[in-house]
Amino acid sequence: VWIGDRAVVLDSVAADGSALWLRLAAATAAPEPGFTAPDVAFAALDGGSAPTLAELRGRTVVLVWWSTTCTFCEEARPATNAAAASYADDPEVVWLAAAGAANVTMDESAGPVEAFLAARPYTAPVVLAPAAALGAYAVDGYPRYVVVAPDGRVVFDESGSADARMDQLRAAIEVARRTAP
Repeated sequence: VWIGDRAVVLDSVAADGSALWLRLAAATAAPEPGFTAPDVAFAALDGGSAPTLAELRGRTVVLVWWSTTCTFCEEARPATNAAAASYADDPEVVWLAAAGAANVTMDESAGPVEAFLAARPYTAPVVLAPAAALGAYAVDGYPRYVVVAPDGRVVFDESGSADARMDQLRAAIEVARRTAP
């Protein structure tokens, strides 16, 4: 339900049905396909800066949101790595494996991510996703796949099993590649 420009959701109802309690919905919502992708800043594992989406404008960007504690991410990693590897020689498609904290309201730190990657690497460059980036994309679970077209519009935003998503992800990448910046 919208009240003015704010979304509210039903929080609870009195046992006798005489009262409703509402609360404000999350301040951000996931960018819908067709809308402009939020420009977010990532951090490099070495503490430096990683490219922002604005800096990558003009190329197709594939964001793979994941966490070191996510079982589904671990199951999806081989398929995700294979898909990323198939675009490794294509300078017009940029993959970023954005590592977020299990608690999406917190920033992830490099230590646990580096320890994870030592045994289980990603093919795509790994960046740290701060809570602000997770919030901008309304990430509420992992893995999550987002494809951003060269013109900055979201063309794909789905979460779930990689096996179920890889064909859709590849199709979205091809759609995005045909989108002029």
